[in-house]
Amino acid sequence: FNFSRNSSATVVNKLGLIETVGANDARVDYLNNAKGALLLEPTRTNYQPYSTNFSSWGIVDVTVGLNYGLSPDGFNNSVLVTEGTGSTQHRILKGSPTSSGIYTLSCFVKNKVGNRQAYIDMGAVTGFFNFDTKTMFSAAGTTSVESFSNDWYRISITSNTNVTPTANYLGTGKNNIETFQGDGSSAIEFFAPQLELGSYPTSYIPTQGTAQTRLAD
Repeated sequence: FNFSRNSSATVVNKLGLIETVGANDARVDYLNNAKGALLLEPTRTNYQPYSTNFSSWGIVDVTVGLNYGLSPDGFNNSVLVTEGTGSTQHRILKGSPTSSGIYTLSCFVKNKVGNRQAYIDMGAVTGFFNFDTKTMFSAAGTTSVESFSNDWYRISITSNTNVTPTANYLGTGKNNIETFQGDGSSAIEFFAPQLELGSYPTSYIPTQGTAQTRLAD
């Protein structure tokens, strides 16, 4: 068959790690498929400009550990978010300028200390992932959960209606709420937030300061 894609793209290899392949290289994806499957996706843009550099993200009652642990791409570029003791939100945040539409926010998460939920928010739709039950809740969106190696999960929320995301928020949650009394120790690792215009999450699109587009296969 003939194949083309005029940009680089990522795929999950046989070792369960995310790797980048060059333009016009077909992708065989091994996520949840031991034999591999051809990965074909439409054009998508990651509007979150900082998917691994968390040094410029704002913080609300948390401490952050930069380049903390081994991420699903095989590098030490996750961020550890440890909640404070205030009665408030416990999260990091970064703007992601966009227009109105159906958006999906996804992120890789890993529990480190305590038993909090992983909390993600696009400014209009929130989601809470329970590490014990491996399920996710969102009051205003649909959700998905994918299991990766080394206790990582990729979680996502998709808006049920047109929204205009104001920022991306990553943090800890409790009982499906974002505002609560923190314990000063519960912590979750985050990696590769991705905000894309579409009704489902696609493969990870790395960014390093600006929005990036992966062209269609």
